Order: sequence, then structure tokens, then C-alpha cells
Amino acid sequence: MLFFFFCYPLFRRVRVRDMLANGRSRLQAGLFTLGYIAANVLDILPDLWGLLSIFSFVFLLPVQACANRLNEQMCANGLFDRNETLSVWNWIVVVFGSLLVVLSVVAAIYEMGK
Repeated sequence: MLFFFFCYPLFRRVRVRDMLANGRSRLQAGLFTLGYIAANVLDILPDLWGLLSIFSFVFLLPVQACANRLNEQMCANGLFDRNETLSVWNWIVVVFGSLLVVLSVVAAIYEMGK
């Protein structure tokens, strides 16, 4: 639950760096913070509404895209590594994590039907 305290300073820091590098920034730190926190708070809602919190990562995507763009701009030698490849272990974790999410959704639906 510490993300409540640290997500806005992080988002604001990325926005400030973007403004320094490009003169302006389209990243809305406050809006994305509010959306991220609200999406995570959905977890306390009953039934399937609580599962909507799974999609809280959507509010992190624009911030990550902005940070990637800044890193690419700041990389002096042009060798910015976007880390776009997945190893075998990465794929194993993705498949296992996806199965856990699907099982959680199925279990929630099953419990709701009782």
C-alpha cells in the first residue's frame, strides 16, 4: 500500500524530466495517479467489481512510455537497450502468471454463483 505515497512523486518526476528535455510534457501526473489509485481501490468492491483492479496497470503505461522516450533521448551513444526480448524464464513466468489470473477470475465467478 505504499504506492499511495510514492506513485505521484514518481509520475511528477517523469513529467518534470520530460518538460526539461522537451520544453513541455503531455503526461498528466495527477490524473494518472488518481486513476491508478482508484483502480487499485476497486479491489475492495464486492463480487466481480473487485476484479476490475486487475486493469490498474493501464494507468502506468503512459508513464512508462514517457520514461522510455526520455531514456532514448538521453542516451548519448545511441545504444539504448529497450529490453524488448523475453527469455525462456520470462515466458515461463508470463504463462504461469496468466494461468493464475485466469484461475482467480474463474474462482471468483464460481464463488459468486454459490
